[in-house]
Amino acid sequence: MRGLLLILGACAEPPSEAEAYAHALAGAETYVEARESCGQIADAGVRGDCQATITERFARLDPADCDAVDGDVWRDECRFLMAERIGATGDLELALATCVTSRFRRHCAWHLLQDATEHTIDAPHAEAEAVLEGFMQVKALPDAPNQFWRIRWRELAGRGVRLDEAGCEGLRSRPGCRDALERQVFDMLQVVSRSDRAGVCATPEGQRVLHDGVPVWTLGPLTAAAEARWVGEHCAAKPGEPAK
Repeated sequence: MRGLLLILGACAEPPSEAEAYAHALAGAETYVEARESCGQIADAGVRGDCQATITERFARLDPADCDAVDGDVWRDECRFLMAERIGATGDLELALATCVTSRFRRHCAWHLLQDATEHTIDAPHAEAEAVLEGFMQVKALPDAPNQFWRIRWRELAGRGVRLDEAGCEGLRSRPGCRDALERQVFDMLQVVSRSDRAGVCATPEGQRVLHDGVPVWTLGPLTAAAEARWVGEHCAAKPGEPAK
């Protein structure tokens, strides 16, 4: 009987590539088993896809797993996703080291910066900007301070926190803080003016964007200049044209 089973087993059809892929992504109980299933896929692109996907399925945190993924694109995709998982554990140094080995290094580093920034959104500015220390040596993200403040100002505005340029004073990242706030003001004016540009143009400065009836930013030299730039570009009449 045992001999018959061995013969039947020897004659059994190997799993199709689709079956191997499905088993790796859903049926395999361990990463090693899933990796073996991926290895049965002849198509290099599909095999790399499989190998990268199972690192996410099993929440792997060892960058060496990505080194073993077939295909440059899938290897880099694996590093991108793994860097985000590592970042979520708090190991920013390893997460960034994983990011910079990927062709998606800037996008990857930016995602890590976004997550880190959002985790400090309730902290005072001076305390929150400490998150920048880990990003200052990342060549793929030379504008990290500006990006940090872009994310922070946007999140604060979304929460209804009044934006105040005075908060930039005394910060190590003061230039990035101010540049990002100027852009945030300009962008918010762009958004609210889509439905009634004339009405926004006619509104007094400092009152053009409101949250629950309260101005979104405190009017100061920087925010006033940002408004003035927007007004100059979108409200001033061109020669030969009626006022907007």
